[in-house]
Amino acid sequence: MRTSLHTWSESWYSAYGLTGMIKSALALMLVPLIIRHSGSATEIGVVVGAFYLGGLTAPLWGELADRYRLHRLLFAGGMALSGLALTFFAGAEGVLLWALSMFLANTGATMASTMASLFVVQMHPQDEWTERIGWLQTFYGGGQVLGLLLAAAVTARTSVDDYRLGLAAGGLIVLAGAIPGWLRTRTPPENERDRPSLVVAPRSLDHDSGAPVHSYYLTHLAGRRALGGLFTPQFALLLLVLLLASGAVVMFYALYPVVMDELYGVKPSLTSLAYAFAATLNLTLYAPAGVWSNRFGQLRLLRIGLVVRSISFGLLFLITLDHGADPDWLALPLFVMISLAFPLISVASTALTAALAPAGRGRALGLNNSATAAASAVGSVASGLLADKFGFAAVPLAAGVVLLAALTLSVWLQAPATQRRSVPA
Repeated sequence: MRTSLHTWSESWYSAYGLTGMIKSALALMLVPLIIRHSGSATEIGVVVGAFYLGGLTAPLWGELADRYRLHRLLFAGGMALSGLALTFFAGAEGVLLWALSMFLANTGATMASTMASLFVVQMHPQDEWTERIGWLQTFYGGGQVLGLLLAAAVTARTSVDDYRLGLAAGGLIVLAGAIPGWLRTRTPPENERDRPSLVVAPRSLDHDSGAPVHSYYLTHLAGRRALGGLFTPQFALLLLVLLLASGAVVMFYALYPVVMDELYGVKPSLTSLAYAFAATLNLTLYAPAGVWSNRFGQLRLLRIGLVVRSISFGLLFLITLDHGADPDWLALPLFVMISLAFPLISVASTALTAALAPAGRGRALGLNNSATAAASAVGSVASGLLADKFGFAAVPLAAGVVLLAALTLSVWLQAPATQRRSVPA
């Protein structure tokens, strides 16, 4: 009997996993360290913000694929573009070239992510989507963990030239992955334009707007005329809460390796390992989070996740007030706690978005992810500005304050009727 891996995955999943290795690991670990060598925290924020803006291009690729049947070209071409952009970044200088190459890197990864999801939903029955998307994201997450381990090896050295070499090598690996990405995929048959919505909690870290499910949801923004009916007071309030929560965390992630080094004395190689550990644990928590969501209610689970993150950021700020010459090792478990809160927030927010949207769940989730990508870009730039003006300690402080604002606003959210009935008294 074939295992679920062989049943629900395809050979091109391995090639696609390479984008997770680069986009969600090496790029966001090595790029800030490269820029720090000759640039400022503000420039890091601007460049990382440009990276997140590339995720907003997903609707364009979904429309082109459906209209001109360009799925394979966009998939392989997206991987090639991402790999070339990262390789170019390794030799570039100046904030404009850095920002352009990072925007193109995530644009290419978003092309590949969007096509990866469409390969699944346009070539397989709907009752297989959840399993296949789950395995697709597992390959993506596995690539992310591999990339973080490679980043740990690269950053064990202190030369910026080594960082550039590691990023260029990663870019070339993704570029090579475009070959099986082309050879192992087939153009889907023409399907109905209005595809059913896909309600699956994204199995990726919260700042990762280019993961497969995120890009699938973004394709639904092509129906912009249908968005007007989505803005009921409760849905708008939920969207604001999620935007604040996402932007706050990205403020920290955008400068993560630099903040951990500058504030807490923890070297990039160890921060990469902590990141890999957190990413691995995250993949094991989505199923339990679904159980907890049914037991305690989606809204309560969301608030628990926000509380955990608010406290963690508060403690991260407090330990900066008494930082000595030795590394503050407490920063590492606090970072892991921030990451582990995401499965709670991911599962709860995805379900709440689908439940509170008055119509068009796919479009509602697409709007959610699009707005989150924009919030991530704003949070990245704000983080760099704060660090340059007030010092790196302002980053965890500001993140904690914004998260507290999101938690406070969530008090006015009302649980869906089915959840209010099912939550134990």
